[in-house]
Amino acid sequence: MRSLTLMLLLLSAVAWAPAVRAQQGDRAAPAVRAQQGDRAWHDCLQSQDRDRSLTGCSEILGRGNLEAAANRAIAFYIRGDAHRARGNLDAAIRDYDEAIRLNPHYPLIFIDRGIAHHERGNLDLAIRDYDQAIRLNPLMPRAFIERGIAHHARGDLDAAMRDYDEGIRLNPSDAAAAEAFFNRGLTHRERGNLDAAIRDYDEAIRLNPRDAEVFFNRGLAHRERGSLDAAIQDYDEAIRLNPSYATAYVNRGNAHRDRGNFEAAIRDYDEAIRLIPRDAYAFGNRGAAHHNRGNLEAAIRDYDQAIRLNPRNAVTFHNRGLAHRVRGNLDMAIRDFDEAIHLDPRWAMAFNNRGVAHHNRGNLDAALRDYNEAISLDPLEALAFSNRGLVYERRGNLGRAAADFREALRLGHAQAKANLDRVEAALAAERRPARPGNQPTRP
Repeated sequence: MRSLTLMLLLLSAVAWAPAVRAQQGDRAAPAVRAQQGDRAWHDCLQSQDRDRSLTGCSEILGRGNLEAAANRAIAFYIRGDAHRARGNLDAAIRDYDEAIRLNPHYPLIFIDRGIAHHERGNLDLAIRDYDQAIRLNPLMPRAFIERGIAHHARGDLDAAMRDYDEGIRLNPSDAAAAEAFFNRGLTHRERGNLDAAIRDYDEAIRLNPRDAEVFFNRGLAHRERGSLDAAIQDYDEAIRLNPSYATAYVNRGNAHRDRGNFEAAIRDYDEAIRLIPRDAYAFGNRGAAHHNRGNLEAAIRDYDQAIRLNPRNAVTFHNRGLAHRVRGNLDMAIRDFDEAIHLDPRWAMAFNNRGVAHHNRGNLDAALRDYNEAISLDPLEALAFSNRGLVYERRGNLGRAAADFREALRLGHAQAKANLDRVEAALAAERRPARPGNQPTRP
């Protein structure tokens, strides 16, 4: 059988933007007049040791009405922050509720209760709290930034952008502004506006050059623009600032792989796996790099491990199917493509590659069905047209084969030109009149 136009290896491009970050602690010092030498107040107000803060605030609250209502509000508020820092969100919200009951005019309590609601996944309640904080103090940048984060989490990017803009307008030049530029950059990147995203990351880095996460995300934007050298430089800096940043190693590995430097990519994936031994994406991407180098045995081992760690990733099944197909294990390849399609039934590339496996087995009907489905899902999938043309050519339907090769060529698949030339030559030969000496004779 004539060699098929095969699909290039699809590499799982792990470019994770971290969850939009909530602001941390720009709490104003509460206006409390503690008695000289009051240990409980001293412990409550300090923020380095959350356990001591919890104990001190609880002791104060145990005094009941011996403490003024305003002071009890502050103790509830600070104890709520301590509970939230320890991950006890229900207890935090109960304390914030009580602080607000005692002092409903302190906007920072609404902001921090909003953050707790956000962390519990209740975005509507979070936004209501940020709204109230803004009503109480419309000049507080943090309330706008936090509300923007909540809108972003809900998928309302326009509302998020408006809030980030206002937060930056109110305060364009401190650490809180760096957070606003960072989050606005994430929003620009999510909307596909990479130049604007990079400008915002630049400003966030200018205001806070010690934040590894901003360098990491700027690296993602540079890679998406195709600026691989700039991306690698940003990942380098993220790793320098945080040598345990496993995701930065994975993404730097991806950039090295994009440049064809598979050895450097594998070294980065190795380090990511050392840092997080159960990182399915690192195993999957290392498998892809081994695959690129032609080490299919190592590739399949990594794909196997990635699937054990995360059996819901269609890309890993697809890539393992490609490796099995290259090794001639067509039944195993088809099973992997089946699973990839089960997990992602609208993935045109998976249908195309399963079609190639059926084609290689000589099952032209199954191959044709898969190529048809790939084209239906993605009418710009040039390889599916080229591969379908090969089926039509093998069946003798040269007109349809030529049409598919022309479409593949129009869509940018240059290798279809040789197939088209061959089929058009065959069609011309069919149309050429028979020579007199070759005329059939009557019996």
